[in-house]
Amino acid sequence: MDWWVLLRNARQNGQVYTAFPNILGTPVNPAFVKAVWRVFDNMVNPQHIKDVTGNNKSDEFYYCLTLGELWKIMEADWLLIRDMFASDAV
Repeated sequence: MDWWVLLRNARQNGQVYTAFPNILGTPVNPAFVKAVWRVFDNMVNPQHIKDVTGNNKSDEFYYCLTLGELWKIMEADWLLIRDMFASDAV
């Protein structure tokens, strides 16, 4: 399960973003979880909603982000997600 699917499902089941001091065992900054939560709160494009709904989802979340949303997520916890763009070795 991708980390964002865990958050998506939790939000759909009525949990709040403050319930996630870690994601899949990795400590996270609360601002990071809040930024992701906000993406789902503000998602209104029917195609985007369809793209991130259901099982077997992987990269779809990233395709639905605006540059501003991506920036907020990166700004909230760059150290956590920087490997998505390039490893430290690179």
